[in-house]
Amino acid sequence: MYALVSTGFSQTLTDTLPHNKNVVIEEFTAVRCSYCPTGHLILDSIIDENPGRIIPVAMYPSNVNGTLTLPYPGSPDLRRTFVNEFFTIPFVHDSIRFFPGAFINRREWNPERREQSRDKWRLYADTILAETSPLNIGIATLYNQSSSILTVDVEVYFTDTVNSMCTLYVLLSEDSIVAEQNNYGITDMFYMHNHVFREALTAQWGDTLCLQANKDSLFTRHFVFDNSAQQYLMEHSHIAVYVRKALDEEIITGKILATDNIVVSINEMKPIEPDIQFFPNPSCGLVYLDLICKEIIERPCVIQIFNMSGVLCFSGNFFIEKTKQLDLSNLMKGVYFVNIQVDNHVYVRKLIID
Repeated sequence: MYALVSTGFSQTLTDTLPHNKNVVIEEFTAVRCSYCPTGHLILDSIIDENPGRIIPVAMYPSNVNGTLTLPYPGSPDLRRTFVNEFFTIPFVHDSIRFFPGAFINRREWNPERREQSRDKWRLYADTILAETSPLNIGIATLYNQSSSILTVDVEVYFTDTVNSMCTLYVLLSEDSIVAEQNNYGITDMFYMHNHVFREALTAQWGDTLCLQANKDSLFTRHFVFDNSAQQYLMEHSHIAVYVRKALDEEIITGKILATDNIVVSINEMKPIEPDIQFFPNPSCGLVYLDLICKEIIERPCVIQIFNMSGVLCFSGNFFIEKTKQLDLSNLMKGVYFVNIQVDNHVYVRKLIID
């Protein structure tokens, strides 16, 4: 895997308006821990209560005493050595480590205590959600099934000045992994593990994003990951991106790309890019989709519209006409990304509802 670095002056994946922070919950969990399924339920409930605002990463460290994270015979090994550095004393805690525990944006909620017990996760998540973020994050991906190459493009736009070195994390997680689990003292052979950390596309403490950032600064990064060896299931995967402030080790904010938003291509050849336009744009809600490309006229297509948090706000199956009217008056004001899927190709356009 590798990353390409650039800075620019015009963002396309994120907007320039201030938003509140999102919550990065890095959960330390284990397969032979009878209390951990409770932690999984709590984490999932927090995600459900705050759509698009929670970035979950379930971490199975191997630097533990005993066999808590050791896989059962025949089960996949969910452990990754990358997470061991975080699950160390005194980084997690002044004296102890425990399962299930979690970092909430890696803040020291108590002196020398980052890891928090499951009864505190919701309270601290609510605190973060109410705080204004000095930056916004945008993500776009493409996965080519033929070559097993995943590309990730990230934008970080600073809506305020940050006088600290910032580093960037880009992580791949996977849902729906069946692995045996101690579930309230009973061995569950078909337990479904979600948000499981699989790979980091960045360094242990993140790739350097900037030494400091002024308001209205924009930073872009491009990452490539070769999935040919591991063959993670992209239809069950997420891309989590977050920015760490080196001064106090705290995660400022993060973003997660919904599974449905990982664009998949099975064609090695670059598809013809049709002329697809929305008008008016910005729009008050009544939008016309104009298609000037004979190759895709009179073809079935799927149109999905996502907000800036990656939440699906509109979906429909259509038969493509030259001009198609869409009534989006029920959408809130803001910036949206429109995915137009024709056969195995997905075309992305930006739409503003004003």
